[in-house]
Amino acid sequence: MLAPARRETMLIGGVTALLEGREVFERFFEDSNDAIVITDLGGRIVRANRTWLRLHGFAFEEVRGQTTKVVKSEHTSREMYGQMWSQIRDPEKGWWKGEIVNRARDGREIPLLLTISAIRRGLEIVGYAGVGIDISERKQVEELKRLYDLVVWHDLKSPLGAALSLLDTLLGGHAGELGDQQRDLVERARAQGARMSELIATSLDLEKLKRRKLTLEIEPVEIVGVLRASFETLRHLAESKSVQLELKGDVRLAWPLDALHFRRCTENLIKNAIEASPAGAGVWASAERSGDGVTLRVHNGGKPIAPDVRATLFHPFGSYGKKGGTGLGVYGVKMLVEAMGGRIGYQTGEEGTTFELVFGGAEGR
Repeated sequence: MLAPARRETMLIGGVTALLEGREVFERFFEDSNDAIVITDLGGRIVRANRTWLRLHGFAFEEVRGQTTKVVKSEHTSREMYGQMWSQIRDPEKGWWKGEIVNRARDGREIPLLLTISAIRRGLEIVGYAGVGIDISERKQVEELKRLYDLVVWHDLKSPLGAALSLLDTLLGGHAGELGDQQRDLVERARAQGARMSELIATSLDLEKLKRRKLTLEIEPVEIVGVLRASFETLRHLAESKSVQLELKGDVRLAWPLDALHFRRCTENLIKNAIEASPAGAGVWASAERSGDGVTLRVHNGGKPIAPDVRATLFHPFGSYGKKGGTGLGVYGVKMLVEAMGGRIGYQTGEEGTTFELVFGGAEGR
């Protein structure tokens, strides 16, 4: 019988030898509970483990040599692919991580938390490896929460409307004259109630947008007029932060939009700009004709948007990281702008950040 020390030495030697060979990789690759796929530089599949094949419903012979587009779903946009591959091919980073929805052979949708990394031989990239974690159960829980939230939002509308009506009655003097202090308190309560009502309406509208069931009332809208109204709504916030507001543009410039939802977009962008600006700085908004379309810009002179924030800026719950937001966020702005036939973009640097909405023209299509 081997002495304990001798036996331990042999075990360590055996593990070391195993790690130095291909056996440990092969065992890890095939036995992993995560879905792993390896491709060449052209994205053609050269290896896929049992979990990946089982999850997507393929035999390896069916996908060998095909690109990973064989499992691509309609949920993955060209824009997302562009961001993904720019990070993977970036020599300073070389990987991407995020949620993606794949399509199985039978048409099922498979939500994955996916990490894609470049495979290098020295400094040369020779292929790519993707490791996916099935998050179907988590998505089911999120869907139940979404349905619960919808019920709560709907149930809040009626009592909140009744409360606002009572506050309007008080402000109208129908229950007796209010003193200055009483009126101030009631007006504050009315403003917060109206804000909550707007949050509920926005949340319900975003849900309708996701389901493609939101009805838009498109009509010619004077863009500068909407910007001016948004400035007035947010003037108190700007004054409290010592931020100057400046409006530029042709007052006659109009474009077919949904007035209510367009104003929600402008107020969100202007509010974000005010909150991102240091005291004494300025926020300007402009509208101008560009070719056969129109372009709206909102600029602040604050710090550049942090790189980690940029990656998720247009995702659900993405934000500048500010407190007291409207609940809409630039994700909601993006959805509404695209629903009205436009697009949103931004530029950020040491001179500040400018958000741009484009409607019509080649850029807006």
